[in-house]
Amino acid sequence: MDWPAIVLFFGIPLLLLVLYAVCIFRYVRAKRANRLVIGAYSDVEVRKRRNAVVVLSVVIGVMLAAVVGFVLLLYMAIAFM
Repeated sequence: MDWPAIVLFFGIPLLLLVLYAVCIFRYVRAKRANRLVIGAYSDVEVRKRRNAVVVLSVVIGVMLAAVVGFVLLLYMAIAFM
């Protein structure tokens, strides 16, 4: 396996997980700021950040399902050899 394949195989999921962590951090920070100072972030901004967290959750869930399916397929291929 050469380096571009390794970068694609490990880099894309790692990038998605980092982006997910940043989105969760930004959403929690906006909710906490609104709890301390009412109106610190507009409702539209909080809703936009929540939607980003939900969309990334779905993307990561689909990616995880594909990875688990691929691993199970490999196990079945090895079992039937």
